[in-house]
Amino acid sequence: MRDDPARAIEYTSAFFEGTAAIMTPNESWAARWMRIDQFVPGVYALSVTGEFDKEMEEDLEHRGLKYRCRPP
Repeated sequence: MRDDPARAIEYTSAFFEGTAAIMTPNESWAARWMRIDQFVPGVYALSVTGEFDKEMEEDLEHRGLKYRCRPP
């Protein structure tokens, strides 16, 4: 998404709860718990409300990312 800012907006939600700043994901127990220990350093939402449409889910899968929907 770094190469397509417009696409990043499609994947962004204003409906989230809590944040975690992860500086060294591969060394962080919190990153392991959140299953983002292979991601880049950054600020991540703890919980996001909303759903991706099927096209976005397929795009994520194509990029090797698994979308994990966790029911309430």
